[in-house]
Amino acid sequence: MDNGHKKTGRRKLPPDELKGSSIATRFNQADRVALEKRAASVGMAPSTFLREMALRGKIEISESTLTPEFIYEVNMIGKNLNQLTRLGNMGTRREDWEISVEETARICSEILRKGYGLDP
Repeated sequence: MDNGHKKTGRRKLPPDELKGSSIATRFNQADRVALEKRAASVGMAPSTFLREMALRGKIEISESTLTPEFIYEVNMIGKNLNQLTRLGNMGTRREDWEISVEETARICSEILRKGYGLDP
């Protein structure tokens, strides 16, 4: 049935990579939401997140799992740091500097809490 088109879709996995066995797990609504949020924060499906945590005990975050939102937030922090450097080099009053440093620290903490559930 070859009509000149290449076959599309996902490639067949070798037998040793097939995942044919599953384990059902029950969660209450709050736990499920928490799991989905943590999995999404590292760019994974909840089942992949659970498998990685169960087998490896940790999640390796590679560049490909960083979300566009996280990258945007980190870029904004970089912009804030550049502004702080400029203010410092201009001889801006000390209280202005402290407010900017505190604001940058607050933003960094918020990103870590929202994106990765960490409490810095």
